[in-house]
Amino acid sequence: MREAKALRGRVVGGMMKSGEMEKLYNRWFMSPIPPPKNININYPLNAETKDAFANPSSKEI
Repeated sequence: MREAKALRGRVVGGMMKSGEMEKLYNRWFMSPIPPPKNININYPLNAETKDAFANPSSKEI
């Protein structure tokens, strides 16, 4: 169980550090949702989430 948590932490932390997490966020929250509706939620990252992406830690948000 602890190994799985550590693995998740490494994977998610790596995605945050590499910028991949922000790319995924932009894909789902800042770009149009695929057809048929093409709705754009247009929900920008808030300051706390930007900080968490820039400085990953093990503390929960």
